[in-house]
Amino acid sequence: MRKLSKEEVKKYPKSGFSTVGDLKRFLEEHNIPDDAPILIERVEDRYYDGVDISGMSGCKDTEDGIYPEGSKSEGWGVYLKKGQTYWDSKIFNDRMSEEIQRRKEGKEPEYPKISDEELEKYITDLDDSLMTQYHPIWCPVFYKDDPDILFLDLHY
Repeated sequence: MRKLSKEEVKKYPKSGFSTVGDLKRFLEEHNIPDDAPILIERVEDRYYDGVDISGMSGCKDTEDGIYPEGSKSEGWGVYLKKGQTYWDSKIFNDRMSEEIQRRKEGKEPEYPKISDEELEKYITDLDDSLMTQYHPIWCPVFYKDDPDILFLDLHY
């Protein structure tokens, strides 16, 4: 996963991605109601992992300019935030750590169904995999047959 810094995210509008101002104008131009639901385009993980570009031209590292077998494009970057999953995991980690301490002190366990040996297994690494991932939208989209729904595309 390629992580985007705040500085990188702020440069996205210069390359065609939408801004809040663009979105406000779009909502006004298409009379999208305030109570309209918002739908975000679903994209496949391959966009973030990198797309297979084997056999395509444009490679600067080969004599013929063709990307070799197994070549992938750079994956889309994501902006990470500590969201619900992260904070839920942290709270649970804290509870398990407190439970370990409680048992060391000889106090009654709060989670008696979890054995002493298993307690450590319940503590999760608070790493990037628990962070909420965001990617800039490319543009809002208007469908005449659904004028009361706001659609946001992640790519063109």
